[in-house]
Parts: sequence; C-alpha cells; structure tokens
Amino acid sequence: MAGDDRRDRGEGGLLPLSGLIALVFTRLGTRAGSATGVAGYTAAGLGPRAGQAAAWCFLAGVVTGAPVVCLIGGAYVAEGSAPAVALTLAATHAYLTGATALATALAGGAGTRRGTAGVLAAVAATGGLLLGAAWAGLVTTAQLVAVPTALFLLVYLGCLAAAVRLLTGAVRLAAGVACAVVALLLAGSGWAALVAAGVAVVAGTRGRPGPSARVRSRAPESRHKPEAGRSEPVDPGPASDVCGQSVTGP
Repeated sequence: MAGDDRRDRGEGGLLPLSGLIALVFTRLGTRAGSATGVAGYTAAGLGPRAGQAAAWCFLAGVVTGAPVVCLIGGAYVAEGSAPAVALTLAATHAYLTGATALATALAGGAGTRRGTAGVLAAVAATGGLLLGAAWAGLVTTAQLVAVPTALFLLVYLGCLAAAVRLLTGAVRLAAGVACAVVALLLAGSGWAALVAAGVAVVAGTRGRPGPSARVRSRAPESRHKPEAGRSEPVDPGPASDVCGQSVTGP
C-alpha cells in the first residue's frame, strides 16, 4: 500500500516536469526550428557533435523501446484494457514516425521509404532479440524499459541544455529547472545511464560532422556601423541543421 502511494506521488511529480519540457520544446521550435527535431535543437545550442549524439540516442531509444512497448501492449490486451492499448499504439506510431523522419535526414534525405525500411528492420531485429531474451527469462521487463528510458532522458537533457543557451527570460529558467531534474533522473537510472552515455559518446565521435552540421541560431546577428554610431540587426539567412536540412521556422 505504501509502495503504491509512493508510486502515485512519483507519477504526479512528473506532470509538472512534463509541462516544463513541453513549454521549452514549444519555444525551441520557434527559436531554432529544425527539420530533424531533437537533433537540430541540440546542435543549435551545443554544436554539431552533440546534435549527432542526440540523433543516434533518439533512434536507439526507439529501436530498443518499440519492442518493449509491444510487450507491455500485449499485457494490456490480455487485461482487456482498450484505452491503454489505444494510447500504446498511438505512442508507438508517433515515435516510429519521428524516427523514420530522423533516419531519412541522417541518410542525407535519400527518401522516406529507405528511412522507414531501415527503422522497421532495426526494430524487428532488436525486438526479436529482446523479446526472445524476455521469454527465456534472461531479462525482466523493468530491465528492458531501463535502456530506452535512459536514452530518451539523455536526449531531453541535451535539448534542455541547448535551450538554456538559446532561450531567454522565464522559459530559460524553466529549461534550467527541467534540465536539473532530468539530470537527476538520468543519474538515478544506474547502469542504463552508462549504456546511454556510451551510445552518445560513440555517436558523437563517429566521423566528422560536415559544414552542413554547423547550426546557426535564428536570432538576427548584429552589425555595428561606426559611422552611424549604432548597431543594426542582420538576417543570417537560412541555417543548416545537424543533418544538412534547411532550418525553417513556423
């Protein structure tokens, strides 16, 4: 009974954090709109290598998390919980759609079909291994959940840290608070955090991001004119995100 109360309080405490993250991401979309989402946001504030790491962590989170969601969804089906099944399917669809778009961008925009096939093949292969291990009793559901959770927390951490650098005012403060809380959650995930950090390090040091990975802020630059004694804003023009896609705002 006491355990259920603590779990309920923990879940209730995540609601304010979710609200802060939603607020920050909304402002990031306006401030540093990107065709590659979390990868572009992270690259805009922390540089191309950080954006590259965020991209691969997100893809790894989807690839390792989708089979777990299917496993949990199967339990919901067995219980006859139709609303839970619908929410699970919707969440899975959203993540797979985002991963497909990101994989397509990482492949240099080589077509949505190629990105979709790559993501689905990776999910199928990983799912076979993970679900087989779970069926054999080698791993528990909690262990399967830990890795994608840590990967997504690391992605959120990168985006929020970028937001602290890019944003101003109250939203910047909100990003700082959310960043600190996410860092604590990630540190508390133990061995899974080490796995996520390993993925980030390998991805961030893999190859050399080209010139197209250099992200510029959408904020206008300032050009000082000594003869006029004042500065005038200059539109920096289209920027490029971590995958070479044009950064366009809403």
